[in-house]
Amino acid sequence: SPEKIWFPSVDFDVIEAETTVLRRLQYEKVDSIVEQLPEKDKKIILGIYFEGLSMTELAHRMGISRQAVSQHHTRCKKKLRYLLLETKLF
Repeated sequence: SPEKIWFPSVDFDVIEAETTVLRRLQYEKVDSIVEQLPEKDKKIILGIYFEGLSMTELAHRMGISRQAVSQHHTRCKKKLRYLLLETKLF
């Protein structure tokens, strides 16, 4: 069995709590950035990443072509990447 390593100077509960708080702040920042997007972009990001819809399903729901969803998705990712880098959270 693997040997357990003990770090007497590190309180893992504190590290876990700090990690949880940091993650929560990151999620809140991402949420606030997504909220700033135009409505169509927001629907695409939420549909793909939070609802797990395929581009085809999302196109049907939005009444646009799959190609339009794909193009919007590509632009959305670039916008999000820029905004997230600007926040320096990631």
